[in-house]
Amino acid sequence: MPEIIGEFSAVSSSVPPLDAHIGHLRHLTNNRIAKEILRNRHGLSAADATATSKLWASHIGQALNFHFESRSAPETIRPVLQYYCFLNLGVAAILAFRPPNYNQYRRHGVEDKTHALSSLDLSSVVLQVKRGAVPLFHSILSDVPLDGKRFRLGQLAAGFHMFSHELQARFSKIPQHYFVKDEVREDGGSWYSVFSFSQPEDTTLKKVSPSRIEAAMPLLLSNYNCCVTDEATEYISSASWSTESAARRVHQANGIKLVNYGGHSVHSNFMGSAYTSYAWRGVSRIALMPTLSCTLLLSFSLASVVRYRPMLLDSAMRSPVSLLIATFVAEVDSVFIPALRNLLYREELAVSPPNYI
Repeated sequence: MPEIIGEFSAVSSSVPPLDAHIGHLRHLTNNRIAKEILRNRHGLSAADATATSKLWASHIGQALNFHFESRSAPETIRPVLQYYCFLNLGVAAILAFRPPNYNQYRRHGVEDKTHALSSLDLSSVVLQVKRGAVPLFHSILSDVPLDGKRFRLGQLAAGFHMFSHELQARFSKIPQHYFVKDEVREDGGSWYSVFSFSQPEDTTLKKVSPSRIEAAMPLLLSNYNCCVTDEATEYISSASWSTESAARRVHQANGIKLVNYGGHSVHSNFMGSAYTSYAWRGVSRIALMPTLSCTLLLSFSLASVVRYRPMLLDSAMRSPVSLLIATFVAEVDSVFIPALRNLLYREELAVSPPNYI
């Protein structure tokens, strides 16, 4: 069965990469294609795929409609349309991956907490997580529950890697990068799942803490053994398998919650082949969270401010936070939409200009 963690491929296109991903998503609005993908790539039974395909295709189609309208909307309106695009794609992911209690997706699962604010800064409490679509989407990417948690703007901003420069230059925050390498390794005739975490060589920060990693990825604490070396913090699965294919099935299933899918980068080597650079990105002393979870939560918060708090929005647009709002509005589509395209197709694919490969 195709998975997210594994072989990476690239295709060239004469249209911008984001538009190419959108074109691929448009195919999933066809009920026949939706049924095929749900059956063959997400493992739904024939009956479940048939029952789900029309709803799945409708959510994807509505997401694309919101995205199309958002492109011509002004900066102070666009976050609302972006959020509803992302929410519909998130619901499509929930319907396909089916985390526990997935039928609770019919509610947002987030409560706006900005009603009492007169100004917006990184310390502002902006939302509280309830039960619904947003935490369900997060559960696909993480085993750390969000229900009941309140979040400050700075906590959400820390997980959106396109803010790294702004947070450091304008808000004096210390960004941290934790690169992830994954492999299925043979040792003594047995196969193991391995994930290793390291920081950039030129970093001036202290060595990555295993406890910081494990707090964000409890699967490492329960199912892996930690080995700290000078180069990296390595986690080797407690269990072993007699064949590479058996180990790889578990490795791929665990990987989606360990590599920070959506926060990774795509590169090409000297031969032009595409490869990924997985990384967890955050800010010192703020708990790590998956990029896509932070993106959806932050999108909800900005949409709420735009829709319900015009005075707060006016104040924010005259403050340093306006830099974050502008960056988010400009960059978020190219982060969230391609990642969701790959989640829904359950394959790793990059789209690049013709001279890239």
